[in-house]
Amino acid sequence: MLSFLIGNRTYVVSILAGILAILIQADSQGMVHLAPLIRLMFDFGLVLLLPMIPIFLRKGINDSLNSESKKGSK
Repeated sequence: MLSFLIGNRTYVVSILAGILAILIQADSQGMVHLAPLIRLMFDFGLVLLLPMIPIFLRKGINDSLNSESKKGSK
């Protein structure tokens, strides 16, 4: 089940962060009414997810650059 996540971490984390951000914004504008505990969990989840996105992007960029250099040396 989790095999599709390998190599796609940045996409999955970005999508989860986007969904959480949209739900939090909808709650702030009054379109959706979230329970305070759920809102707090969404805030905490967003705080945990946002720093991971640049880490995965940097790792992906380094991996792609390294694979290009390996292909060029062969």
